[in-house]
Amino acid sequence: MKNLWKMSLVLLVTCALAAGCLAFVYSATKARIEKQALVEKNEALKEVMPEATRFDEVVPGKKWKVYKDAVEIGMVVEVSIQGYGGPIRILFGIDPNRKITRVKILEHNETPGLGAKIREKKFLAQFDGRDKAETALKKDDAQNGKIDALSGATISSRAVTGAVNKGLQEAFEPVVLDNEASLQEVITWGKSFKDISAEYTGIKVWAAFDGEKEVGKVIETTAKGYAGPIVVMFGLSDKKKITGIKIISHKEAGGIGSAIDRPDFLWQFRNRSAKEAALKADDPVNGKIDAVSGATASARAVTQAVRDAIALVK
Repeated sequence: MKNLWKMSLVLLVTCALAAGCLAFVYSATKARIEKQALVEKNEALKEVMPEATRFDEVVPGKKWKVYKDAVEIGMVVEVSIQGYGGPIRILFGIDPNRKITRVKILEHNETPGLGAKIREKKFLAQFDGRDKAETALKKDDAQNGKIDALSGATISSRAVTGAVNKGLQEAFEPVVLDNEASLQEVITWGKSFKDISAEYTGIKVWAAFDGEKEVGKVIETTAKGYAGPIVVMFGLSDKKKITGIKIISHKEAGGIGSAIDRPDFLWQFRNRSAKEAALKADDPVNGKIDAVSGATASARAVTQAVRDAIALVK
């Protein structure tokens, strides 16, 4: 028994020392990681708008006004879309004539040797100087399309053209969704919605229906982020599993904390229970959510807000 107590004490001290070392390493490297992420983002912005001397963020992590000295010379947009192998993140510049300057693939999971060729200069150069009508595959729009699809990777090629079109639309022709469309985005089988927020305190709630049958709920809640409030909307099935999630608004750092609204982060919540909607780092047993590199506080705020809101739902 005495040896057991001794072993337990040694294990406890070892764990405490390990935790302390990890905390020290995290605090020592956090600022460096965030600084490097900012450097990489600025380099990417400069790559698609080489003449720029200044980038003013309009929508955090999504849209920048571009200046050469004091003269505005265009805009840069970041957009994400589903490709063949997963989400594709794209950055591109737009000149004052609403023509594309350059396109850069920031991230993808496409098939090596096929869809992965979307990153090659030969494919991306086709977008240079094109307007919205021209940024379609030739096989999809024989009259206006100017983009040749990659051989054996039409889906990946189409995803890029779709993302560019989406970005151009968001930049100059913003689509304002009605409230019901926003609700349906997070619980797609909901055909109609009833606001039942009066039954709750601190959150907004809508009951989702398919005909006469209630098929789930939509919840809007606010998290306390690293830089300010984060408004989160998510769907919840009748079995209390998350059906979809979106970030309505936030003030997190562009390119770092703002990554909380990236598809690859948000898709982790799909079909998760309240217990599972925790960061793996916070709950190694139940947690299923990977934090965003360099933005753990922002990711944690989202997971905590979701779990707290689910606990309130009847």
